[in-house]
Amino acid sequence: MVLLEWATTQFEGAIALSTSLGPQTLVLIDMLHRLQRSIPVFCIDTGLLFEETYALWREVEAHYGIRIEGVSSRLTIEDQAARDGDRLWATAPDRCCTLRKVHPLRRRLLSLGAWITGLRRDPTSPTRQAVSGVEWDPANGLFKVNPLWAWSSAEVHAYAETNRIPLNPLLSQGYRSIGCTHCTAPTSGTDERSGRWMGTAKTECGLHWATPQIPKETPS
Repeated sequence: MVLLEWATTQFEGAIALSTSLGPQTLVLIDMLHRLQRSIPVFCIDTGLLFEETYALWREVEAHYGIRIEGVSSRLTIEDQAARDGDRLWATAPDRCCTLRKVHPLRRRLLSLGAWITGLRRDPTSPTRQAVSGVEWDPANGLFKVNPLWAWSSAEVHAYAETNRIPLNPLLSQGYRSIGCTHCTAPTSGTDERSGRWMGTAKTECGLHWATPQIPKETPS
């Protein structure tokens, strides 16, 4: 909790927590509650999340007495299909993630000096082996704070169980990393994210490792 407490003090009034409603960021929401630190919490709503995820969203808000802000693309699913073709998540998944995740995130971070994430250093994940506690985020132009960077998956789940944190029921059905309905599957692989974009070389949505040169968001 030390890093979380430091960050919310250091960047007071200019920091927010980004949650995917996965175990890591739910642990951070619980820690903020225990520290009595009230900061904005937001979730990127792609419009394609599982019903279980939306139900958990409401449950977490009620459990902690907070509001989780929904951040969405300026394009509806229908608008996206009309402009870029149906099932973009299958035909061009990187573009779909850019439109539905990366653009909304960048818009939300514009007024901040730092954002808090649930990223952990994971030796089984090629993209997450070098995660540290505090990093400069060049794509978004602010600091990124990862309070659980040194935690193991077992430690995250032990904390959640001990503190009775609500979790997504899909976790008990073989889903280890839960994103959009069309891009997430149960997995027993050693890499927790191996159930994302199965059958493709894609491993990340771009929220944490996008380049600054991605196309600009289409105005509403």
